[in-house]
Amino acid sequence: MKASQTRSKTLRVLVIPLQNLHLALSLDGIQKVVRTPQVFKSGEKVLGVAHFEDQEVIIVDLHQQIFGVPNPQPEIYVVVVRATNQQLYGIPTPTLPGLQELPLESLNPLPPDYRARDTLGIASHTVSTQSAQEAQTLFLLDPDRLFV
Repeated sequence: MKASQTRSKTLRVLVIPLQNLHLALSLDGIQKVVRTPQVFKSGEKVLGVAHFEDQEVIIVDLHQQIFGVPNPQPEIYVVVVRATNQQLYGIPTPTLPGLQELPLESLNPLPPDYRARDTLGIASHTVSTQSAQEAQTLFLLDPDRLFV
């Protein structure tokens, strides 16, 4: 059983709020959450590069990738994720991500046609959750599709 799955068949995820969206990443691929390092990029591009623990990390500005504009809030943290090809990706966020456990049976796969045509095609599944304040839909990101 993977580290992010508990005995009660749940998936542990980090949740990153992004405007009106809630993006989630499985703890299995998370390397670390760090303060934003110096990011090198040319102009207002979606991709940049940063140095992390003797490795280069591709920084993916998901706000710009999804909404077409850079995040107006300062991005204080970077969630460092390892894809299956061992490449490290960094996702900047203005706030610390939250930890949630999701029942595996609540995960709904996104249709392939949606994934092929929408900027949120970087997500593989959705799940609806209910907190004390509100209902929300989480988009479970696929680290292998972060900049497809």
